[in-house]
Amino acid sequence: INFIILPNIGKEITSYIKNNNINRLILSGGEDIGIYKNRDITEREIIKHSLKYKIPLIGICRGMQFIYKYFGGNLVKLKNNSHVGKSHKVLIDGKEIIVNSYHNYVIEKKNFKKRFKTIALSKENFIEAFKLTNYPIYGIMWHPERQKKIKIFDKKFFKKFLYEKKF
Repeated sequence: INFIILPNIGKEITSYIKNNNINRLILSGGEDIGIYKNRDITEREIIKHSLKYKIPLIGICRGMQFIYKYFGGNLVKLKNNSHVGKSHKVLIDGKEIIVNSYHNYVIEKKNFKKRFKTIALSKENFIEAFKLTNYPIYGIMWHPERQKKIKIFDKKFFKKFLYEKKF
């Protein structure tokens, strides 16, 4: 498996992906959506390409939010920064795990789009992880890369993403 950091080159990103035979994609965390227009354009094209060729895609935090907005979902800005620089519990497959949080926006369960399946939910009923129905597109709101030790769930999740052919 080779890893390549994708440049924010707008609509040309699809040619870059094809020319480098990229078969897995990650939309990373970072600043809120709308701050860097070229990044938004690039990530929109990455999602289109992922859908067209069924290339597995994971959105981490901002990336998850971007995927959700791409499909017409609404984000809600948190007023009290309760998910910025904090750890909290989420429910996954009936088990509680502790994840970190660095985001200003959330996806509320009550308005969650039906084309997504909930993977993880916070006690406040915020969607913390999802999968797009019928496509290998996932989102997680926490940052495994910011942990001192990678959690078992995250290892399993990313192994599936990297090595399995069918999702």
